[in-house]
Amino acid sequence: MANAVLFIVVLLVAVVAAALAVFFAVSLSNEKKDDGKTLTSNKAIQTLCQPTQFKETCEESMASSNSTDPKELIRTEFQATVAELKNLVENSKTVKELQADDNTKEAFRSCQELFDMSIQDLERSFDKLGEYI
Repeated sequence: MANAVLFIVVLLVAVVAAALAVFFAVSLSNEKKDDGKTLTSNKAIQTLCQPTQFKETCEESMASSNSTDPKELIRTEFQATVAELKNLVENSKTVKELQADDNTKEAFRSCQELFDMSIQDLERSFDKLGEYI
């Protein structure tokens, strides 16, 4: 039960982070050019990561993107977040221990399905929102 609550909390944090990223992407896309030059990829990444709690992790996860397009940077961060969440769940000692119990294992399977559907919904929402950014 505690693991399911933790899983849902982590999922909600990811959703909030994605929403904040979209908000800051809109702000970034509306920002005027500095001295007639477009923002560099590094500056754009720093701008998007500035309000986050883990700035260095955010910047590192987006370093592979050589884009100044806020939508592309947010997509990169979103994909990195999803990959990290999946990695944490797959390698969690607690999750592995709890799956020894059949009831807990079935509950976890339901949570995993919900997580996958939530990711798909967020990706669809992101794509739709991208039409307006």
